[in-house]
Amino acid sequence: MLGFFVEVEMISRFYTNKLVFGNKPHDIEGYNEAISSNELFIPHHRLEKDYTMKELQEMGRYDIVPPEELIWLPISKHHRK
Repeated sequence: MLGFFVEVEMISRFYTNKLVFGNKPHDIEGYNEAISSNELFIPHHRLEKDYTMKELQEMGRYDIVPPEELIWLPISKHHRK
C-alpha cells in the first residue's frame, strides 16, 4: 500500500512544473479547485467520453490539445468506471 501513496505523490509533482498536454496547468478548467483540494487531481481529456485514448491519438487529439479540451478531475472520479 505504501507504494501507491509514493506513486500518487510522484504523479502530483509530475503535473505541477511542466506543460500538460501542451498547456500551462492553470489554463485548464478546474485548476483552482485542484490546488486547493486535499484530493489528488489529474488532467482528463473531455473527448474521452466519446473516444478511446487510442482513437484520440490516431486523430492527433491527445498529446497536444487546447486547454478547452481538458479538465482537472479528482483521481477518484477519473478512475471511476
